[in-house]
Amino acid sequence: MRWSSFFVIIIICILLFSPSVQAQFSLRPQPLPQSRTFLLTEIGYSYRINSYDEDTFNLKRRHYFTSALGLMTNMNRDYALGGNLFIGMDEGGEFRAGLKVRVRRWLRRSTSIDFSPGLLFWDTRAATENFAFIGSVAVNIRDWFGVTAQLEVVPTDFPGGTDTALYTGLSLGSAPGLIFNTVAMGVAAISGIIFLFAGGGD
Repeated sequence: MRWSSFFVIIIICILLFSPSVQAQFSLRPQPLPQSRTFLLTEIGYSYRINSYDEDTFNLKRRHYFTSALGLMTNMNRDYALGGNLFIGMDEGGEFRAGLKVRVRRWLRRSTSIDFSPGLLFWDTRAATENFAFIGSVAVNIRDWFGVTAQLEVVPTDFPGGTDTALYTGLSLGSAPGLIFNTVAMGVAAISGIIFLFAGGGD
């Protein structure tokens, strides 16, 4: 499992430091020839649509908020390859994070479909184990809105052994995703500073 995460990091580093990538970088996702490399910024909401085992009491949360930050490179006019950092928070305030490899198929200049397998390497929920598989499919419309489906297969300490969760939802990308992600990171940084100072004063 660790080799899979290492593989994703290698892909991201290659994309970041390639001279051809830096020569045609764009903040807006576009196919060739408009862009060679582009920033990936998404924020989304998903709802769990499948049932859960009655024993997995701490996983019974339907509402799921997600964020993705990454980089992609157009390999040709039809396909782009990249990776992204994935962060999720459920309605109970529990977090998980991971890395995804992302393959994009351009359907036309303003429409695409993404396939994104990956691994969760951090999960604050009790009784869950690393590393969990995550995978998603998304249809992107003008790279502002997306319709998503996500699967998480999470090993647990419960009798059933594994919790398999299927989510469907919507995402915002491009400029809206960048704005919301920037605000979210700022709020997280301020909250962390307040927490550290508050804890230091006890």
